[in-house]
Amino acid sequence: PSGMSIANTEMRPEAPPGRVEGKESVGRSPWSLANRACHRSEISDGSRTVRIKQFLYDFAPPAVDHPSLWQSSEVRPFLHENTVGWLGTDYRQLPAASIHLYRTMVELSVTTGTFADEELISLVRGLRPTVPAVFQCIESTPLAVLCYENRHSSEIISVPIGYWAHRREPSSMQSTVLLGSEAPPQLIGRAVQPSKEYECRLDTVFIFGDVKNPQEIEYVYDHRDRPGQYIRILVWRTGTAGSLPYPPVLDRQPCSHEVASINGRGIYHAFFDPRYGPHEAVWEKDGLTFMLLAKPAPWTDAAWFASLLRKMV
Repeated sequence: PSGMSIANTEMRPEAPPGRVEGKESVGRSPWSLANRACHRSEISDGSRTVRIKQFLYDFAPPAVDHPSLWQSSEVRPFLHENTVGWLGTDYRQLPAASIHLYRTMVELSVTTGTFADEELISLVRGLRPTVPAVFQCIESTPLAVLCYENRHSSEIISVPIGYWAHRREPSSMQSTVLLGSEAPPQLIGRAVQPSKEYECRLDTVFIFGDVKNPQEIEYVYDHRDRPGQYIRILVWRTGTAGSLPYPPVLDRQPCSHEVASINGRGIYHAFFDPRYGPHEAVWEKDGLTFMLLAKPAPWTDAAWFASLLRKMV
């Protein structure tokens, strides 16, 4: 915005899990011993300030596409390029914006003064990769390689997954990350995937629990031409400890929901905005419970999601 400039920029580098007493505690997460990287800037004119954080959200499907706005009393979508951004109130009750952009989670929070919605949206729309060649490298790298677990063994971070109540527990559970090309075909739920017309490839597979007898598996499908435009499929053996309960129950995040019938099967569908989503669906088949999540985009309306479901269920 006019009259404002970058007042501060800092980078928190990645480090192995843990804390050193008296050191490295400032700026580290209070809710996990994992030490993921984060870039933080402040834009200010001395009387009002907005903080911008950017990081790789790699420890769970981003809750309803905007984790920092979880349980915000009012969330308002806006469009930017091939994705959807969100305005609302963050977990510190600050006016905020959030967008999952360029394979990173970007969170803006107003720490001093006031900003119009249009100013926050303009800030988001003005973001560009600093070094295009580096971004192209990141964009072409699978999440399995980018993610923290590829380099460090850390505890499971139990955060909300989405509208249907589920958190990954216990924190001591083993987790394994695989490139999509390395995923064994016999993994549970492996045969359920987006049809070819959606132009998605299996990018990454997260296995939670014993690899031979997993508690949960998450399949991450990326659009071939738009990395970060994902479809995710989570799978459990119905009724096992730590699985999503079936029928599912809603978490505390405001949403609309319905029980639909597709191909003779009951589908539990939750969403926020019928134009974009986020859409989440849960169903049961052959002793397995499936959850389908699609990253919001300008085209992911209710009809698009229903068509995706019909081809998968």
